[in-house]
Amino acid sequence: MTRTAITLDRVVVLVVGAVLVVVGVGALIWRTGLIEGLPQLITAPALVNAIDTPWWRWAVAGTGLLCVAVAMRWILAHLPARRATPIRLHDAAEAGTISINPAALANATADALQRHPAVRSAKGKVVTERGTRIIEIAVTAHHPDELATVVAVVDNTCAHLAQATGDVPIRVRSSLHIKGGRELTRARLR
Repeated sequence: MTRTAITLDRVVVLVVGAVLVVVGVGALIWRTGLIEGLPQLITAPALVNAIDTPWWRWAVAGTGLLCVAVAMRWILAHLPARRATPIRLHDAAEAGTISINPAALANATADALQRHPAVRSAKGKVVTERGTRIIEIAVTAHHPDELATVVAVVDNTCAHLAQATGDVPIRVRSSLHIKGGRELTRARLR
């Protein structure tokens, strides 16, 4: 799910939640008499008159189409990220192809990083966003003083990864964590 979809979800939940709280509280106190002057019956004569006008059907149809479009966009934004397809290494002059499983490549990258003494842990996964394979590596350093060393190790490992995949368009996103510290993110596009 994209950051835009996550932000939109939070805003919609906040608005819908606030409306439901207001309507619920209003329904609870409406008949109690706590607030003087509340009507006993709610009417909407303008709405009743609008139903008889010729533009009403078009307005309802347009609103319905807009709701369907928003709902479809929302559903599509919440589809899970597609799994990455195998990376094919092929030269036009050569016979045959070699395929690399991108998940195995991400795990091998994380294993290589985890062997370094300054790295406490490393995990890798692969996602496809907008047709581009992205290898996401989460690395945790043992100590804040070792952050520069960990950054150099991640850069070096990403350079090896770029060399191994050749001309295949692949993106590496690494998140650097410090044990007990704030998250630092470095994104690298090759």
